[in-house]
Amino acid sequence: MKKQIYFLLFTALFCSVSYSQTFAITEDGRKVLLNEDGTFEFVQESQNESISITSDEEFFIGRHTDEMSDQVYFYCEPRLLCSDKDSDKGFSLSFSVVENSNTVTISGLTSRIVGLGCLENVKIYFLFEDESKFEVTNWNKFNCEGNAWFRVSKSNIEDLGKKPLKKIRIQNGRNYEAYTHELLDADKLYFINMVSAINNQRILDKQLE
Repeated sequence: MKKQIYFLLFTALFCSVSYSQTFAITEDGRKVLLNEDGTFEFVQESQNESISITSDEEFFIGRHTDEMSDQVYFYCEPRLLCSDKDSDKGFSLSFSVVENSNTVTISGLTSRIVGLGCLENVKIYFLFEDESKFEVTNWNKFNCEGNAWFRVSKSNIEDLGKKPLKKIRIQNGRNYEAYTHELLDADKLYFINMVSAINNQRILDKQLE
């Protein structure tokens, strides 16, 4: 059951297509390798290795070129995974990105949500370690697939890129079901690491299968 939740949370937009080797960080800070069949395995790390790694292998912009249409897609890896150990509620979260004038920039946030029913008027609440906060509401239409897409302001991106997070709450405006996730040390720095990768244009060619 737990492995199925992990798999569902990582299937959204272009990040949804599995790679033969994709790395992610669990809610308790452990590094996992996601396999093509939806299973995962924990990666052993040395005692001197930091959890919040910012190497090309960990946080990057993936670039996929469709061999038939030559259309190019960009996406962020890894995604932030937040799940409840005691229920089937959870969500994955990442930036959506676009290319403008040969530079990849942030266009918003994308989330895959499970356990909150069909979605409408979804809100995400971000609470930082310094007790500052902001919220955003999804712009896409009602759906039962768990997809929610959000616009973010320049100030929102600046906050995410420099402030460690404390908690994230997702609330479904259709039925007011909600899930609040308290972030552990590794995940508190997720958006800081991802903004750094985007600002530095850390782009890797990764063909979707």
